[in-house]
Amino acid sequence: MLKSARLHRFKNSGQRAALLSSRTSGRQEQTRKARLACLSGGRGVEPGARARACSWQATGLCSAMTKRRGGDLGDGSKRRSVAKAVGVQKSSGSAGDGAGYDAGTKVDRLRSLLEKGLLSAYIVPTDDPHLCEMPPSAFRRRDYISGFTGSAGTALVTTANAVCSENGNGHASKEKREGGGFALLWTDSRYFLQADMELSETPWKLMKSGMPDVPEPINWLVDNLKPGSRVGIDPMVFTVQTARQFRDQLTSVQCSLIPVEENLVDEVWQGDGRPAFPDGRVRIHPLDYAGDTVSSKLEKVREEMKEEKTGALLVNTLDEVAWLLNIRGADIENSPVVVAYVVVTLEECTLFVDREKLSDEVSLYLKECGVSVQGYGDLKGALKKLCGEDTKFWVDPNQCTSGLYDLLSKSIRERGSGRSNGGASSQVVLKLSDDNGNVYSYNTDTGDITREGGACGDQEIALSDESGYIIEKKSPISMAKAQKNEAEINGLVEAHLRDGVALTQFLEWLEITIVDQGVTPTEYEISEKLLEFRSLQQGFIEPSFATIAGEGENGAIIHYRPEKGSCNTLTDSSMLLLDSGGQFDCGTTDVTRTVHFGEPSDYQKQCYTRVLKGHIALNTLVFPEGIPGFMIDSFARSSLWRGGLDYRHGTGHGVGAGLNVHEGPCGISARYTNTTGICKGMVLSNEPGYYEEGSFGIRIENLVWVSKAETDKEFGDKEYLKFNDLTMVPIQKKLMVRDMLTKEEVQWVNEYHAKVWDSISPRLKSGTTKDWLRHQTTPL
Repeated sequence: MLKSARLHRFKNSGQRAALLSSRTSGRQEQTRKARLACLSGGRGVEPGARARACSWQATGLCSAMTKRRGGDLGDGSKRRSVAKAVGVQKSSGSAGDGAGYDAGTKVDRLRSLLEKGLLSAYIVPTDDPHLCEMPPSAFRRRDYISGFTGSAGTALVTTANAVCSENGNGHASKEKREGGGFALLWTDSRYFLQADMELSETPWKLMKSGMPDVPEPINWLVDNLKPGSRVGIDPMVFTVQTARQFRDQLTSVQCSLIPVEENLVDEVWQGDGRPAFPDGRVRIHPLDYAGDTVSSKLEKVREEMKEEKTGALLVNTLDEVAWLLNIRGADIENSPVVVAYVVVTLEECTLFVDREKLSDEVSLYLKECGVSVQGYGDLKGALKKLCGEDTKFWVDPNQCTSGLYDLLSKSIRERGSGRSNGGASSQVVLKLSDDNGNVYSYNTDTGDITREGGACGDQEIALSDESGYIIEKKSPISMAKAQKNEAEINGLVEAHLRDGVALTQFLEWLEITIVDQGVTPTEYEISEKLLEFRSLQQGFIEPSFATIAGEGENGAIIHYRPEKGSCNTLTDSSMLLLDSGGQFDCGTTDVTRTVHFGEPSDYQKQCYTRVLKGHIALNTLVFPEGIPGFMIDSFARSSLWRGGLDYRHGTGHGVGAGLNVHEGPCGISARYTNTTGICKGMVLSNEPGYYEEGSFGIRIENLVWVSKAETDKEFGDKEYLKFNDLTMVPIQKKLMVRDMLTKEEVQWVNEYHAKVWDSISPRLKSGTTKDWLRHQTTPL
């Protein structure tokens, strides 16, 4: 399956960002003084600030804001259920399709909340508080508000008067304005066809990310917003790194990024059947498959914490939580994770989770591992307490949300204020009021200005720490999880053998159904039948993602998902692209095969063979340890390039061991920004493809694991590495053009098929399935 890259960890806008480092802090201080001047009527404030206050007041920023009602996490002292902590009501509604409101109504309701909160624009990313690629149903806010269901994208809604009639280049914005404002949806090339279909006859305009003359969301905002505009975000779904980039570029054009603690999409969704918060049960991941104990993992993490002189580590992403504690969950479809946080200190480890998800067995297991449990909604209070204990925090700015970062930063500042006066707070809080009767508090120590009762978005986002108590560095768990140990590799090997049996049985059934019986199954029926075969395998839990079964032109929709009653049927005259995978108790699988059960055209076979040649080129590569994926991506494309062909997606993604089918930090693609080196023990996909829009799609995907290669020399005292196949499923020979393959490539095909036969046939009973596999794996 193709990795859903976070393409909207948004890019800087050329030289503009370079100017900000010297100007941002000064401008923020000017803005603070201007706001203070507005509230105080200019008394005791320098003339320049008083003038800026007039501008601030003129834009209505002193008017009443919508009331905050708590964000995704509570910080109360008493424990609350996780549903209350995230503001999700238990609902019997659908899984978030929002059938009650049409697309226009949703946008109108969101836009009215923007106007009420004095916001010019609001950004809705795919991310949830844990940065999941496919969030739980209750957090799929971008899906709900836009109707676009792909796994990568960003939605943006503006008010009617937010955009200049001419942008920064002197040209009027060419995007379509709907309903008094703009509703724009960005996604990458894998989803262009899908988004076109899902957004048709709605107020949404598709922005094709990466195409010429299509700016990224932040650049569109910078080019089009009026000075003084306020752009709202939910700080609990923006990473520190992304929020900083947005803040800096907006500041450069006299706009601001405003954290809105109550997610505005939730305000619309609450009355439209928002799904309940996930309540899947937690299970123990056996040591036979984990390969390392929780105590050992914590010890290694704490050693790194000591090296960095930090006393606490915040673990935010769900796969890191699961890997560290050797647990698995059922909170997200296709991903065996539990919605939770972990905080590791030098003495303790605490899991923040809804207690109802823990059985007595799991609770006892965690206790024996030295892991204490608190409620999911208790995290903020616990972080504040640690900040008060003079603790330095290790934070990954690409994983920690801006909301939690600002909480830490503010708590540290408050602790410093108290310590500077012998433990008694030296803060002075002034009470000020505006002409509308609103009362504000001005903290002379921190410079914070907040409206009494808590206003929506009074403060610009901060995301800075000068105390030295927040240490920003990549998570120590990320690489440890990516480099599988021997037990994890063995578990993955076993999972792929079981998967190979299921795929062999399925492909035989499919060929008999179409060729011998003349039946034409639908794409949906094909997906369901494959699930049936997988379900017969020992230890199967669920698919690792929604099966992509694309017949004919649907195969060219890279992340296509067939829907019952509205999908194509497969005949002996069409090609099928089948991308699927499974979650087993021992590991995760992901495999793509393209098949044709009639007479493919010469052109189809030529394209298929070029894809196969690219797959072989990458599979047989030997390379130095630590080389980043972008340096080897072209090996998979070179044969396609020679035919003037290419594909618009990455070539490979990381895969978890009984975890997420898409795992960082390493990948293989043309994106040179990912500099993570490939190391021993990593598991990656190898999946070049070709897609003829409106006609067919081709992809060949195996999972591989990385090991040391035997070489005559080791230049530069580096080890050299190679890929080893995990996937054991035949590659259809009838689609190969023999004369296009070199002698070495033919040898690779034959050797691969020999491995498939040797590993899968002993698991099959004698009969037609075994005979079918023998035929599929005979030498070319």
